[in-house]
Amino acid sequence: VLSEYCFCHHSIKQINKSNKGLSILWGERGNGKTSLANWISSQLERQVIYIPSVIVDQTINSADFLTFLERNNNSVLLIDDCDYSLNHFKNDLFTSNIKQLVDGMLSDHLNLQIIVISNTDDCDLIEDDYLDCNSLLMDIEFDELESKKATELSKHLGKNKVYKNSNKVSNVIKGIKESDSHSDVGY
Repeated sequence: VLSEYCFCHHSIKQINKSNKGLSILWGERGNGKTSLANWISSQLERQVIYIPSVIVDQTINSADFLTFLERNNNSVLLIDDCDYSLNHFKNDLFTSNIKQLVDGMLSDHLNLQIIVISNTDDCDLIEDDYLDCNSLLMDIEFDELESKKATELSKHLGKNKVYKNSNKVSNVIKGIKESDSHSDVGY
């Protein structure tokens, strides 16, 4: 748990001190990406601008949005649930615009940090599109918690469940085990 705590504080320091950068949180739904992003956002010394995926075309993909960003430079853009955008990424306008905001000509003027959250477990989508970004700060894949970590979190939350298998963070928070969430069929 101490290593995760140190990692989170290192991430916050890195975002606060860097003029610009891209951070990617990705993995299957329910493994804690949005929870971590919310916590990091609450600890930052910068204004955080939340952009849900349903308004990406009206924001990131809109030329008018640049005026807004110029007035709100030195901010952090938090773009949640980028599944749709990631699944349509190859040479996509969204990808190009994200890279331009942190690597392009405007990036030195805007001083933006961008945190992208994606519910994909397709490493190729992430690697092909973002890992070549010159301002990549973090690339974090979220997996299920190992049984020991799931049990520790459950105890910390007062649920006191013992997990014998790995489990999603959302299940541990709800106090259910993976086997509890599915009904068995057969004998």
